Amino acid sequence: MRAQVRSWLAALAATDPPPGALSPEGARLVWREALEALRPAALDEALARPGPGWSSMGMACPRTVPTAPLEWCAVALGRGTRVTLKVPADDPGAGALLAETAQGFGLPLVATTDRAALVEPALAVVMGSDDTVAAVRGARAGRPVLAFGHRSSVAWLTDLGSVGALSEDAARFDGRGCMSPTVVYTPLDPDEVAAALALALARSQARWPRGRLSPLEGARLRVRLGRDRVAGRLHEGAGWAVSVVSDPPDEALPRWLPVVHRARWADALRELDPAHLSTVGADDAVDVPPAARRAPFGQMQRPPLNRLHDGVDWLGLLAEPLSLR
Repeated sequence: MRAQVRSWLAALAATDPPPGALSPEGARLVWREALEALRPAALDEALARPGPGWSSMGMACPRTVPTAPLEWCAVALGRGTRVTLKVPADDPGAGALLAETAQGFGLPLVATTDRAALVEPALAVVMGSDDTVAAVRGARAGRPVLAFGHRSSVAWLTDLGSVGALSEDAARFDGRGCMSPTVVYTPLDPDEVAAALALALARSQARWPRGRLSPLEGARLRVRLGRDRVAGRLHEGAGWAVSVVSDPPDEALPRWLPVVHRARWADALRELDPAHLSTVGADDAVDVPPAARRAPFGQMQRPPLNRLHDGVDWLGLLAEPLSLR
């Protein structure tokens, strides 16, 4: 199967991804980077994990990160697992393309909009809201589920020289992914940070324009930016915005970065819920909760293949079914 998987990945690298909600430039960026993470040496290391693997796996394709199934499929298929992707009915997108291309190389990967795809296989992998996770667990009646519910990520910025890489993290997936920075904490002058981020986000927008907003996102963004505009601490341009705020907001919006001043990382960390913290982007050696991942700027949404995913050894669990029973 490994040779077939490598051929499949090579074919995908020569294919333009469906943009979905992203702009064509933004879709090509994350598509290319997801495939780069699956270089042969990294994939061989992942598949070297001992264990029989699963007979079958169903995975829910998240709307926010359309490339998320790629690494899971590559590893599972390389182990001989039959994979079914549950894709959104109104936007089958990358999941459908992955399956269609894989079938040309004899790989057992299919895409469907049928929710039974998450009920029948030996293992279900779910990335989504906590309600979605609970619904899948209930439908599977105690059978193995590898679930990743609601998570968010933050940035700790101590050097203005880091704003360029941070702006790239914010641009990937238009800031919708669970590893995307939703707030920028900093001990620096927040207005100076916001001004520097504004220039960097404008450059990112020129390279990878923001894609389309949903009606709900557009409405929420207009309300939020209107409030910050009145307060006089807003930088904005076509497709991006930066606000200076006193406290972290309770929502994340595409290509909008709120900046919050905190003298120490420990002060910021006390405001965060460790159970829902995915990634901390930092240009300083900060401590993070056990289940969170610390990443340098520019790598927040580019995790290596061999990693703990929200504190879970996902490669080990795909190799050894008994570890989830």
